[in-house]
Amino acid sequence: MAMQVYAARQLRSDLTTALLMAVGFSLLAGAAFAIGGAINVLDLVRGRSVSTPWRTFFLSLLVVLLSYFVAAVGSALLAFLLRPIRRWAIGWAVTGAAVSAAIYGSVALAIAVFYDPVGAFFLDHSTQQEAWDMIPGFLLIMAPIGAVFGVYWWWRARQGRRLA
Repeated sequence: MAMQVYAARQLRSDLTTALLMAVGFSLLAGAAFAIGGAINVLDLVRGRSVSTPWRTFFLSLLVVLLSYFVAAVGSALLAFLLRPIRRWAIGWAVTGAAVSAAIYGSVALAIAVFYDPVGAFFLDHSTQQEAWDMIPGFLLIMAPIGAVFGVYWWWRARQGRRLA
């Protein structure tokens, strides 16, 4: 019996998995932002000026969280569209590389687009042009890492283990 390559149930599953991953990434980012917020509050209690301006802090938090959710939807669509090539290990590697590039590319793109003040907050002593220039190199680093994870997912699938 042939496997149906594209089905609404599979797209829903891919979207659900990716959105849950976005929530996880958001929680990790939220922990880092909670520390930054606590430092700002401590600065206020001590009568000092805040380490990070509140506008920068909240805009950075918003942009990071939104970029994770945009990345989740984009990466889920990529994973769904690349489903037919996941019959082979190389297809899983390509899927992992594409998903990794979509996720981290969206974050890097958000940093470049919202450079003032978000990108400047993350890329201290840089320019907006440098933020744009770093994106291709960043993707070249992240895609092979994603390919490794793709092969890991292939291995898990062959073992009959859930992927998420």
